[in-house]
Amino acid sequence: LVAAQAAALGFEVPPRHAPGIVGLRTGAGMPPAAELVRRLAALKPRPVLVSERLGVIRVSPHLYNTPDDLRCLLDGLRAAVRPASRL
Repeated sequence: LVAAQAAALGFEVPPRHAPGIVGLRTGAGMPPAAELVRRLAALKPRPVLVSERLGVIRVSPHLYNTPDDLRCLLDGLRAAVRPASRL
């Protein structure tokens, strides 16, 4: 769910990844990964762990995350890729 929806938002997603961790590389015209992670950290709630690693957003959903948690993350990604003035 996260990988497919992130790809639809314009993130580059590897075709193969572990089920519990996915790396999202920012797409053309997006802010750097560190900036997007900073924006995600400002949003509440933050039910799914994200961090920046080597220029990639590392998303780490876990067994206890619900479909609503994942939707919240995706809403946060949508908001984070908007220009800062629109947050």
